[in-house]
Amino acid sequence: MQEEGRQVEIARMGHPVLMEPAAQVNDIDSPEVQKVIDDMLLAHEQYGGVGIAAPQVYSSLRIILFEITETCALAKNIPKRPVTIVVNPVIDILDDTVTTDWEGCLSVPGMYGEVDRANKIRFSGFDRTGKAIEGELAGYAARIIQHEADHIDGVLYPMRISNLKRFGFLEEVREFLLD
Repeated sequence: MQEEGRQVEIARMGHPVLMEPAAQVNDIDSPEVQKVIDDMLLAHEQYGGVGIAAPQVYSSLRIILFEITETCALAKNIPKRPVTIVVNPVIDILDDTVTTDWEGCLSVPGMYGEVDRANKIRFSGFDRTGKAIEGELAGYAARIIQHEADHIDGVLYPMRISNLKRFGFLEEVREFLLD
């Protein structure tokens, strides 16, 4: 996927594209939408992480991407999952169980915070070819897709932190706050 010499920029907290709800995608097959998906895939490859949303590549569209790499799967003791693109995602909470865990974000570089998220969700939407997709996720995988879905609703994870004493620069969090 790496395009020779092309670098995708990531929108950072404070940019307007991250602060408003993104628009529904009406024509998945359009060259513009396909380019946004390509940009998301390239950014995911260049910056790593477990997910990205279209607003993070400066496109106000309802598209998210997530992946559970082998390294992540082993660290979190969860199944590996290939890159999954969801256009116009719908997230349904399946139970009232909430878990608290640490999150970071490419749009909030160098920071880490503790966020409450639903433990089990169902998602539905469309892949990049327009085929309907759906699935159920729990634990860390459910957290990832909720984090990315927040992006398309104009919400960044610091807005969900209930205790700002559990938010800080990654180096400090690692040294002083991680349990």
